Amino acid sequence: RKLFDAFYKTKLIDNWDYLDKYDYSKSAWTDKGVSASGNVFSIKFFITEREKSNLLRRINSNLPNDIFIVDY
Repeated sequence: RKLFDAFYKTKLIDNWDYLDKYDYSKSAWTDKGVSASGNVFSIKFFITEREKSNLLRRINSNLPNDIFIVDY
């Protein structure tokens, strides 16, 4: 939910009712008794070159400190 909140605030998604129109997946794997150091999340946005400017900074600024995106 926090990722989608950040996407909404960054104007990458426009309507919570139609999240199924975005192609996304998530994955996490740990062995029993081990905590994950990270998770993988993939989503496909259709954005312009202009919208890519400072994209990671804009998304990360809308996320809590313990969640951040490292690459796209």
